[in-house]
Amino acid sequence: ALAAILAGTAMMILGSVIGDYVRKLPDQTIAQAEIVALVHRLFPEPVSYIDRNSMISSYPKVGFFMSNWGMEIYRAGNEPVVEGLMRRKQPKFLIANTCRLDISRPQDDSDKSCGYRLFDEDFATLRENFVHHWGVLYLAGKSFEQLIPLQSQSFEILTSGTYTLESTAKVSIDGEIYEPGDQVNLDQAMHTIEAIDTPTAAILRFGVNPFKPDHEPSQQPIYYPL
Repeated sequence: ALAAILAGTAMMILGSVIGDYVRKLPDQTIAQAEIVALVHRLFPEPVSYIDRNSMISSYPKVGFFMSNWGMEIYRAGNEPVVEGLMRRKQPKFLIANTCRLDISRPQDDSDKSCGYRLFDEDFATLRENFVHHWGVLYLAGKSFEQLIPLQSQSFEILTSGTYTLESTAKVSIDGEIYEPGDQVNLDQAMHTIEAIDTPTAAILRFGVNPFKPDHEPSQQPIYYPL
């Protein structure tokens, strides 16, 4: 009987210690929660998007599950797929919750920790059709380093919708003049853009003045290694 009492007491003490340890562990979901909350604020109704593994579970994910196994199958196909997927599904945002989707960096195979990579054509398609928004979140969009008056540039939109113009000067899009901050409705098609009076950089960002948090994102990784 004494042995049973001692064993029970030991188990209670152990349980208390483990419970206290777990309560003191840092919350490892802060970065995920930030992105999920921002996505739902930007897109209250479900829209299509690209990510590794359906992080926004109630929204339709575009493309395959980017596990190592999924990437093996993709690479074995030996054919770029992103442009076709974007034309058909028109994703509105991208979550870079894997290094394979980190389009802010160059496509550099020297980083072996990332394992299988997207084909260069697919990586380039993503870079050309999304702009960085906040943290690991990117919105459909186009970026122009410098627009020059009377020098028209052609660009293609894969995701139809309303875009907000971010620039320091007026620009002409498809022959119509827009001020900084104006909204532009763009179909999936080829378009033209040029500066009007003075050179300017410009971004076309999907949405109507899309909200961006006024604080820096968490420095936590989106996913902790198992």
